[in-house]
Amino acid sequence: MSRLGRRLLALLGIVLLVHATTFFLVRATRGGPFDAERTLPAAVEQSLRATYHLDEPWIQQYGRAVWGLFQGDLGPSMRYRDQDVAGILGQALPLSLGLGLGALAV
Repeated sequence: MSRLGRRLLALLGIVLLVHATTFFLVRATRGGPFDAERTLPAAVEQSLRATYHLDEPWIQQYGRAVWGLFQGDLGPSMRYRDQDVAGILGQALPLSLGLGLGALAV
């Protein structure tokens, strides 16, 4: 295997390790994504948990997250409910690249 291939494989391993660490640390904290809002009726909260797959076991949630990551689906945004994370990143990418390239040029 070439050096580039080994580097890319190592990069993939690091990305998966960081993803897993972040995923499980966020799940280990107290509270949930709907706790900061006003008190919701139990049926509405259960429906939201089912919509975002938060009613599934952690390992199943993680499997769904990894599968989505490989497909380019980063999931729905918890902050902007009508958009997904990939769409938000796609909108911000041109500006971020422009700023980064401008800073690199300077």
